[in-house]
Amino acid sequence: MPTEQPITHRPTKTVSRKNIDEILSKLRPGDIIMKWSDRSSLSSTIELTQNYFKYPPPSPSIVHVSLYSGHNEVIHGTFSPASPSNSRIRRQSFLEYYDGAKISAGRPTLDEKNVKLPVQALLSKAEEFTSMYYSINVIALGITLGTWLEKTRVSFGARSHTKSLEEEFKRGQICSTAIFEIFSAVMQRSSPLELRDLCRTAPIVMPANYYVNPRLVSVSF
Repeated sequence: MPTEQPITHRPTKTVSRKNIDEILSKLRPGDIIMKWSDRSSLSSTIELTQNYFKYPPPSPSIVHVSLYSGHNEVIHGTFSPASPSNSRIRRQSFLEYYDGAKISAGRPTLDEKNVKLPVQALLSKAEEFTSMYYSINVIALGITLGTWLEKTRVSFGARSHTKSLEEEFKRGQICSTAIFEIFSAVMQRSSPLELRDLCRTAPIVMPANYYVNPRLVSVSF
């Protein structure tokens, strides 16, 4: 079996109200939506961190991922300092979140022939995550030019406290770890997202992992 190589190019599309129907017609439930950096402070921090860990270009510019659940909706982890209720794993309108954003998309595939992706089981597990987990502020993970501190500062609503990274991730997720854990819970080692060691990576699954993963077949918009 040939060695799998990181993906270095995927089609892109900028989402708008004018082309939303065209984009949605290309997507299937279970697809992974990848958002490109918009140069905001949060995006820049994620991009800088992924560059530090030497993800191959242009993958460090992927700063957010979500799971498409169909019917113009995604499930993802979002952080909003101004709106604590939105700092969680949640279901949201695709257009509401991605309007104006540049995106790529990948479709998970399996090695086994004639074996279908368990989409309904994945979506059911994702729904469980919306009530089980909140979303961590990725800036607060202790990333400073790629240096991961033993203790992390986490702000969630009115709560502000310090925990170890390991303890915090028992209840908190960022967008990329949430989707990884959903797939792992349903598919265990057969998950197409298990290729986190495909290239040098951060200590956790980052958005760039999804871009480079050859088991996510690019969706052509």
